[in-house]
Amino acid sequence: CSPRVSQYYCNLCHKTCNGKVPFDQHCSSDEHQARVRSDASDNWQYRRPQWIGRNEEYKLCKSHAAGACPYDGVEDRHNICPYAHSQAELDEWQERRQHRWLNMEMARKQNLFSYMDKLRDEYEKTTNG
Repeated sequence: CSPRVSQYYCNLCHKTCNGKVPFDQHCSSDEHQARVRSDASDNWQYRRPQWIGRNEEYKLCKSHAAGACPYDGVEDRHNICPYAHSQAELDEWQERRQHRWLNMEMARKQNLFSYMDKLRDEYEKTTNG
């Protein structure tokens, strides 16, 4: 891929490919996949939430509220508690989740998904419908 504009341009990665096969390979790359699922473009205050499915919800840590979470006092980069430790953190996690899903939807609409992502989408449509 090169940085020129064409029919096979990825606006997430700012790369142009010279055909369908190189473009599909780019869309399957780890770098591209990370950008599609990233929420790093905004300035967030709290630790990064785990990735959850559309039908799941983030929750507050009951142990933290009681002062008994094993991750209390642990540096954010080492805090792997799957639950938010404040209402403000929970609110931000929900906003980040929406940001991630919007990025993915934009990538889907601009045909920036890999072949495997497209197959998974088709499979989910047939099994959920």
